[in-house]
Amino acid sequence: MHVTVQMKSFLLIIFPMVLAITTMMLFPIAIAGDKIDIGVCYGMVADNLPPAAEVIALYKKYSIGKLRLFDPNRDALQALKGSDIDVTLGVKNEDIPNIAASVDGARSWFRTYLQPYTNDITFAFVSVGNEAIPGEFADSIAPAMKNLQSVL
Repeated sequence: MHVTVQMKSFLLIIFPMVLAITTMMLFPIAIAGDKIDIGVCYGMVADNLPPAAEVIALYKKYSIGKLRLFDPNRDALQALKGSDIDVTLGVKNEDIPNIAASVDGARSWFRTYLQPYTNDITFAFVSVGNEAIPGEFADSIAPAMKNLQSVL
């Protein structure tokens, strides 16, 4: 069976959501208020992805209460404003050395990517790196976490 690039992109977005919804139907899940205590990663490494506003609308429609962004995508962050979705925001691997180098680097990252949204988005966690260990950024993970912690 030949799968097109468009179909692959569609499946990368829809499959995790279908999996989450199926899981919700098959297994009891805690509900906190009006949202389900389940999270779905919002990956963006694909072609022909739907706009962030549409993706966040699906999260809200199915009461998915937690989301992980692997990097601070501005369109996704704008769409998350006022959504009441708990967000785990990732630091891009390329940003880790600068954050690890100094508290000023961490402060700059915070001011650029987190601070503009703190009144409108609930940030549950900040994750440093994605599949960065082992790798060229491995030695910088702990210092980056320490510097971010001092800023947060």
